[in-house]
Amino acid sequence: MSDRSTLTDWHALSPDLQERILLLLPVSAAVKVAAVCKSWRAIIGSPSFSLRMSNMPSGKTPWLLFWGINELIHTRSAAFAYDPLAGRWFQLAMVRPPIFNRASLGGANGAFFAFSGSKVCFTQVPTKLRWKETPPAMYSRCFSLLNIIGSPNSHSFKFVVFGGIIDEGQRFLEIYDSSSDTWECHDDSLPEDLFLDGISSHCMSSAILGHNFYVANYDGSIAVFSLSTKLWSRLQRLQITGLVNLSIVAGDSELFALCICRGKKGECLRLYEVNDISMDCTFVNEMPREFFSLFQDTDDQKEASLRCLGAGGIVYVYSEQYYKGYPVCACDLRGGKYVWRQLPPLPSPPRFDRVVCCSTAIVPGDCFEISCSG
Repeated sequence: MSDRSTLTDWHALSPDLQERILLLLPVSAAVKVAAVCKSWRAIIGSPSFSLRMSNMPSGKTPWLLFWGINELIHTRSAAFAYDPLAGRWFQLAMVRPPIFNRASLGGANGAFFAFSGSKVCFTQVPTKLRWKETPPAMYSRCFSLLNIIGSPNSHSFKFVVFGGIIDEGQRFLEIYDSSSDTWECHDDSLPEDLFLDGISSHCMSSAILGHNFYVANYDGSIAVFSLSTKLWSRLQRLQITGLVNLSIVAGDSELFALCICRGKKGECLRLYEVNDISMDCTFVNEMPREFFSLFQDTDDQKEASLRCLGAGGIVYVYSEQYYKGYPVCACDLRGGKYVWRQLPPLPSPPRFDRVVCCSTAIVPGDCFEISCSG
């Protein structure tokens, strides 16, 4: 069959059927197909196409967005996005990091952010290549925990910020509402024994699940702030044998703890499901040792160097270390199978001074505003 007759057969299909067929493509493939002809771009670039894809598995599967920052030479900084359905990395245009407090750079659901005194400076990814600022909050912060309710690409989202206040005696939680462009502060219900050793993103992790904001220390102590009642729970400790370091992440409807544990065979990375009411922990899976070795130091006395984040049913585990080649592994939490895989290497990464990652679902409409190459 000739190309001409194939194209004629395609155009004989109704626009609705064409859209249904194109919706079966992974997001990255749909973006490339949109460059073939104007009619396909019109379909794939339409808001209705992105809306329908956002309700399909391809539009719900979170990508990993990787920022590598060179502090001295900006042109050596680089940004990459990993499409888990296509199984490959794409290089993105790199937005210049803010000139202030780059050490506080972090990533959350669909955004990179930094703290500028009492303000939060953030950029939506991957669609917006410019920084925005919130109005001043009540307290100046650095190395705070930040989580996002909703999508920063929408007109209505919230930042939940906790810890990292410059005055270490203060441990207030603040919430920014983009709809009103205002902050609200919550401090009256904070337990007296809540993380007395200080609160920093270096040693703590946080997650939002349902109407609760969870904060956990590396040693397994955990507290919950209800976003409905605006009250804190009492401090509890997750009971995990051999725990060395813990991070919490949210799945689609469950809370998980990723734990470096020490046992008879040495360190390992274990995944536990946490009951969000009783805080009981149930072991569900262990990272294969050949993957865990990617993050281990040659010195057995040193703890494995890794960071983790989760969104939309996928947990990504990555290293910030250049000499390890920035390895990344992922565990799919969906369906209860807990399948681990190693991601392909980054496309020829230079050495970075800072590595920041976030994870978010992406639809084709997000990609038409960015410079992207495979």
